This record gives sequence, structure tokens and C-alpha cells, in this order.
Amino acid sequence: PFILVLDDYHRINAQSAVNELLDHLLQRPPLALHLMIVTRRDPPLHLVNLRARGQVTEVRMQNLCFTRSETKLLLENAAGFTAGNMTLNNLEREIEGWVVGLCLVSQVLRTNDDKDGFLNNLHGGVHQTNAYLLQEVFHRQTPYIQQYLLQSSILNRFCAPLCEAVYQVLSNDEEAEFTADQFISELTEGNLFVISLDSDGKWFRFHHLFQQLLQHELTRNMSGDDIGKLHIRASQWLESQDFIDEAIEHRVAVDDNIGAAEIIEKQLWSVEQNKHGWRDIERWLTALPVGTIEQLPRLLISKAWVSNVRHQLKEIAPIVQKLELMDMENRLDKTCLGGLKHFQGVLHYWAGRGKIALKLFLQAKQIISDKYSEIFGSNEMHIAMASNMSNQTNFALSLCNETIKHHDPHNIVLSSRLFLARSFLHLFSGNLDAVIYDAKKMNKLLMQSDPILVQGWGIYMQASTCFRQNNLPMAREHFSFSIKNKYAINTRVAIDSMIALALAYQSMQQHDAANDTIEILLKFTQDSGHSEHIHAAQSGQARLALAQGNLNLAIAWLNSYDEPFTAASMSFWLETPAITQARIMLAINVPESLQQANQLLTILRQESDALHNTTQTIEIMALQSLALDLSGNTEEAVSVLKQLIVLTEPGGWIHPFVEIGRPMVKIIQCLVDHTGSTDYLKLLLDQCSTTLTLTQKQTSNLISQQSQLSKADSGRLLDALTNREIDILELLTQRMRNKEMAAKLFVSAETIKTHLKHLYQKLGVNNRREAAALAKDIISPQNRI
Repeated sequence: PFILVLDDYHRINAQSAVNELLDHLLQRPPLALHLMIVTRRDPPLHLVNLRARGQVTEVRMQNLCFTRSETKLLLENAAGFTAGNMTLNNLEREIEGWVVGLCLVSQVLRTNDDKDGFLNNLHGGVHQTNAYLLQEVFHRQTPYIQQYLLQSSILNRFCAPLCEAVYQVLSNDEEAEFTADQFISELTEGNLFVISLDSDGKWFRFHHLFQQLLQHELTRNMSGDDIGKLHIRASQWLESQDFIDEAIEHRVAVDDNIGAAEIIEKQLWSVEQNKHGWRDIERWLTALPVGTIEQLPRLLISKAWVSNVRHQLKEIAPIVQKLELMDMENRLDKTCLGGLKHFQGVLHYWAGRGKIALKLFLQAKQIISDKYSEIFGSNEMHIAMASNMSNQTNFALSLCNETIKHHDPHNIVLSSRLFLARSFLHLFSGNLDAVIYDAKKMNKLLMQSDPILVQGWGIYMQASTCFRQNNLPMAREHFSFSIKNKYAINTRVAIDSMIALALAYQSMQQHDAANDTIEILLKFTQDSGHSEHIHAAQSGQARLALAQGNLNLAIAWLNSYDEPFTAASMSFWLETPAITQARIMLAINVPESLQQANQLLTILRQESDALHNTTQTIEIMALQSLALDLSGNTEEAVSVLKQLIVLTEPGGWIHPFVEIGRPMVKIIQCLVDHTGSTDYLKLLLDQCSTTLTLTQKQTSNLISQQSQLSKADSGRLLDALTNREIDILELLTQRMRNKEMAAKLFVSAETIKTHLKHLYQKLGVNNRREAAALAKDIISPQNRI
């Protein structure tokens, strides 16, 4: 058994992933664990559930107040003083059992000769008591300790070098030999309300109450300008030690927003600019007033970069407009002009204007120095994507290869971005094996450092490739990285990964895990508050609903979704709302919905082809083939499939066919009948025959309801079954229960249950009734022959 204590939990942000981690831990806590959370406010955890299960004990402020007997014992142990009833009554009235106040009282009692008189004369409530205690504690110190106490009170934590840097000699007769090291020793040896923050005894902080008292006294003894100088000196030292957050806090504390902004600029636009993550940048920018950011072009560009990482494209447009005005006023230096060109290109790219975007990215490349590897590398990636959109993939590949060849190989940031750019190009071309090759090379480079943002891209590229090749265990392993690091990687990557992970779990018959993943996704996007993220998550939820046979939920989303479509938004994402709309229309499978699906898919195909996005063209063509077949145009469906196979076979694409499921078996078999079989077609037939997905369910349900299976379909289903499964299918037609079948076949009921699970999967049904409905055609004498 062990106890884990988390103190000062109120300092953790409500949006922090720490809260989510603890929620998951508390769902199934280890039996040996006792978790204690010490906080000034209720934590954002599911306390209601814990209360309902009787798994939480809550100790509130009233529970922590000392009783009379506890107060008496505290004074005896801490100050060697036995308080009488009158004294205890006064303490109870004035301190009200507040432990900190009692501890402060006991500190004073140690050196006070008239202990009864001191305690009986405590009047006026806590505020006056605090002032009196300050007088008793503070003024008992030597002048130089007093000055160190006052000046170091501006620090939320301190060490000797920081105190030395901040300290300002106020009089010529102060003892020059008194140092910050001696000050720290006096604090620790004299127990002057100081708390050690590390095992080395280097960093300390004051008790919060004592610090507040000192700060109040500081304002009485020093002018605002002098206090401001203390903060500036603290900021300078903290910045020199790379404690950037605290350095910024001290600047902001004295309204030196420009000074704070300059600190941020130096961090963002240094040669080692990837030393800090994008979340650091976002936090720093949040600390500044909007007006300050809008005065400084480099901060505006940094803000645009954060929005790009979050895939919040709507927020980039107004930033670009402000930079354009600054450009007209000749307020942009060369680097900022390059940043402006880059983000202008980003907006044009996501609007589908590839040629304009490419021109802007190439202009930015000529302006931005490669020493700014973060934005330079991002620009290289966008050159690759815009080149592909402009049908200049070979140009982009040669440009990437040339840059890789001639740039500094020790620049890990730039190298990783170049390999990622090549990976994008391969993915847009449908070359999945090449995607994995470059993504692995990129992540091998990143082992030398730890930029989670870029590592997330590399792992996502591997995961999405494994998903498309239907290597679901490997895809699940890679996608899990995105779940763990969803707050540190590109937001759209995290969303796409969670959707794909849920679909992978569903395909692997891990339904609870699929539902849990979608719940995590929905909470994640709701917390972000950005509509484009929420729409993508809800689209993924509808797609999973299809896979689970919940057509009502999918239709509800279809009827509610009316966001405008842009072809560029399809990009290489595994989840695209417009394509999911088509999936649902096909699953409804009535003449009107099929016509709508055909029309939508035709538009999507034209847009995707125009942008040379083979990745999405493959997904669209697979659905087009299904739509044509369901509409009775089997010959056209086979023709589209034949074209599709040319695109998918070299890269080993499987999942677009598998997700359609059994209906695709019919179309592939027709193609085999016309052109002959190949190893790839055999693989597709096998995968589609044995995978339970949404469209299988819907189609199989319709077939079972209508009791209509073609002879060819019946024969193929029969071939997919083992002899034992055929025996069980026959017994299902006799309405036997599991125990009865087990007795008949001399096996256990658990074995029958396992066989039934496999049988349902192969037939694409949900239960024994639907399986029995198909059995008559499948095991007919003609098929058995």
C-alpha cells in the first residue's frame, strides 16, 4: 500500500492533460493506491462519480480547523507554553482554528516573555493579527536581513544568485560583506517562514502569507520606480538562466510589456528557436496584451505559427491582414516579410489555390534565412504540398533532395522538415511504402532531440499509412502516441489520429475501446472551442456510428451538417466530412440517397483530381464504384474499380476496400471474372470477406430482410466457412440454443460462442436471427455440390 500526495493542485490549469490522466487513473485505480489531493478549490475531476461509488473522502476547510485541544497541544509542542481557557477562548475567536495563523503565533511565542499577555491581546481579526506578527517577526531582524527579505519578496521562488542579482544596496553603511548566501543561511537556520523546494537546498520560497506581508511592507518602504527596478533585475537574471516564463512575469508585473515582448522575440527568432515548444510560445503570447503583440511583427508571425499548429486557419487571416498593412508602411524587416509571404501562401493553399500558394512559398524561401530553421522548414513542407497541388510533384521532390544535399546535416530541425515534406509528396501520390521510409528517417533524426510537435507528424504519417494498408495493430500502436501527446502535437493530426484509432479498434472488434476513444476526442475538441475541430470530431463520430450499425446517429449528423466544402480541406486526412456524408448516403441505400451520393462523389472526384490528390481520389473512387453498383450500374462500377486498382496496387492500399466490406467482394469478383485474378485481388477479396464493417452490416441486413442472395454470392460465402461453422449454421436454422448445439457437436458452450462470433463476422450479420435468415441460401444442396 502506498499514498500519493499531490499538493497545490489548484496550480494546475483546468485544461491540463494532468486532469485527464487522473480521471483515467481513478476509473480503475490500483488497489494499493491512496491518492491525496491538496487544493484550494475543487479539482476538475469527476468527483460526482467517485462520491456515488463511495471512493472519495473530502476534507474541507471546516474539517481542517484546529479544535481547542489541538490548539493547546500545538502551542505546547511548538512554543513550550500551556495555554489557559481564557487564552484559548481568545485564540479561538481571533484565529478560528486557522493552522497557519496558529503556527505564526507559536513562532512569536518562542521569543516572547509575556506569552499570556501576547495571546490575550490579539484583537481585530486576522488582518490586524498579521500586521502585529509582521512587526514582531520582521522588526526583530537586522537591517540587512530586513532589506533582503523585502526585496526578495517579489520572487515566487528564489536562490542565492537570484537574490544577489535583485538586491539593491539602500544605504552606504550596510555591511558589504553580508552576502545572499548568508541571507539564505539566516532564513533556513532561523526558520523565517521559508520552504525548501528541492533536495539540494538551492531553491526556496516564502510561506505565502509571509510573502504577502513582506510585499505589503515593501510598498511602504520603496517607491514604485525602485520596486520596478527590482523586477527588471529579476527578469534579466531569470532570462539569462533560461527561466523565460518567470522572466516574462516580472516584466508584465511592472507593465513593461515591450520588455516582455523583446524577451519572447529573442527566444522565437534565435538560431536555436526550437528549444522551446509551440505551447511555450502560446503561453508567452497569452501573457501579453493584444495591443502589444499587434505592434510587433515578429510576435504576430509567431501568433500565426501557433494558429497554424492548432490548424485554426480562420485566425491566421486577420493576422496576415495586419502584417500586410505593416508592409505597406515599410515596418517589416526582411525576415518578417518572408514570414508574411509564407502565411499568405498558407491561406491560398488551404483555399485550393495551389499555383498562387507555390509562388508565395518560393518567394518566402528566397527571403527567409535557413538559420531560422523552424519557419524555413515549415516553408519547405508547404512548397512540397503546393507543388503537388500545382501538378509539379517532380519539381518539389528535386527541390527537397537538393536542399537535403546542401544544407547543414547537423540542423536536425530543417532535416526533419525536409524528410516530412518528401513524405507528404509520396502520400499525395499514393506511394505508401515511400511514405513510411521517409517518416522513419525523420523520426530517427529526432531521436537526437525531443521536438514532440514534429515527431508527432512523423508518427502520424507512419500510422496513417499502416491504417490505409490495413495493418491495424501497427496503426493502433502509432496512433496511441497521438492520444498521449494530443496537447503537444498539431491539433488536426491529433483529431485525425483519434478518429482513425477508433475505427481501427472497431475493425478489431474492440468496441468499448472505439467508443472510449471517440469520447476522448469529443471532449478534446469541445475544450478547444474551435468549430472546425468540433465538426471534424462529429464527422468521425458519425463514421464510427456507421461501423457500429447505428444508422440513426449517422443520419442525424448528416442532416445537421451544413458546413461549406473546400477541396483543399480534404488534404491527406483520414477523416473528411464530405466523404463521410457520401458514406452515409450510400448506407441509407434508397434511390434518392444513392443519387445524392453519386452527385457528391462526382464533385469530390473532380476536385480531388484537379488538386492531384491521389490519396483522396482513391477513397472517393472506391465509394463511386459502390454507388454505381448499388444503383444497378455494375458494369460501370467494375470499370471504376479497374481504374482504382491501377492506383492502389503499387502502394498496397487495402482499407478503402475493407471499409466498404462485403459489397466490394461482389464488384471485385466481377472484375476478376472479366480480367482474371492477381495476388492483389485475391488479397482484397480475402480482406473484404473477413472484415466486419458498417457497410457490410447495412447491406447484409437488407439482404437478410429481403432473403435475396445471388448464387455466386452464396457460393463465395459458403467457401469462406469452415466445416464446423457450416454445422453450426445448420443448427441455427433449427433454432437451437448454444447449450443444445454444444451437446449435439460434443463441444463446450464457450466453443460454440467463439464459432458464432467468427460466423457472424464472415456473414456480416449481428445476431443468430440474421444468420439463420441467410443460411437457407448459403447451405442449399446446389451450393454444397
